[in-house]
Amino acid sequence: KHPHLIEKLVLMSTVYDRSEAERASVLSRLDIVKREGSQATIPTALSRWFSPEFSKTHPEIMNHYEALLGGNDAASFLSAYECFAKADRELVGALAAFDRPALVMTGELDTGSTPAMARKLAGMIPGAECSIIAGGRHMMPVEMPDEVNSALRQFLKKGSP
Repeated sequence: KHPHLIEKLVLMSTVYDRSEAERASVLSRLDIVKREGSQATIPTALSRWFSPEFSKTHPEIMNHYEALLGGNDAASFLSAYECFAKADRELVGALAAFDRPALVMTGELDTGSTPAMARKLAGMIPGAECSIIAGGRHMMPVEMPDEVNSALRQFLKKGSP
């Protein structure tokens, strides 16, 4: 609503206009949360977010995120997850008139915020760039900080003295 307040925009691992299969998958997880509570989705969330190799070699990070997710207030989590599961279509086309530099990025292996979503979102924003991090999953900023930071630095330097 106020693009004049933004110099540059980065949208990372962003859900955009899910396909019917993607929508069914996230709604299925929502049903699990409603029936069994948010704790029931933690193992599958972590397996989607991180590679098996990273999970095995960084147990302290995995424990941190498991505890973080486990500490969510159940009612608040359910409310937020329901919004997450259903609201992506409301934003389709919302940035079509955005006139600032934009970078849309995601991981090549992110199954929730897919490369197809990133390309579609970037294609809708005039002049936006799209960066797909090879081998990246949803938590690529944690798992692959050098690659993510390199892409961010390249984008943020453009047009700067």
